[in-house]
Amino acid sequence: MAEKHGARVDGELNYRGIFGFTIGLAAVMAVTFALMWGLAAWQKKSLVARDAPPPVLAEAREKSVPAGPLLQPDPETDLKTLRAHEDAVLSGWAWADPAHSHVRVPVDRALEIVAEKGFPLRTAPSPAPAPAPEVKK
Repeated sequence: MAEKHGARVDGELNYRGIFGFTIGLAAVMAVTFALMWGLAAWQKKSLVARDAPPPVLAEAREKSVPAGPLLQPDPETDLKTLRAHEDAVLSGWAWADPAHSHVRVPVDRALEIVAEKGFPLRTAPSPAPAPAPEVKK
């Protein structure tokens, strides 16, 4: 607790130092702010200078907004139509490439063929030879 000597409290606090530090800190912050603002303005100017010039045609400068959202009016029906088309493709016979005699077989029949005959055997490619180590002298 501070002792009172007359009307005055002991001078434990250095008010001049506190105010000097506060004013100095404010000055440093102001200088830093000014430098950062100048750096940002310089960067903006250099970036704007690198931009391409605007198009010459007036039509190209116009910003167009689409008429509205391009949403599906009935997504359930569209999905059912898509599924029906996929089912027809997967369950039907068709020529995939008549010139090369390739046909599209229904999935069920293809599974039966694979179950009867099995998958064709594949020969593994021979591994590439390892590169010779480099000798540094």
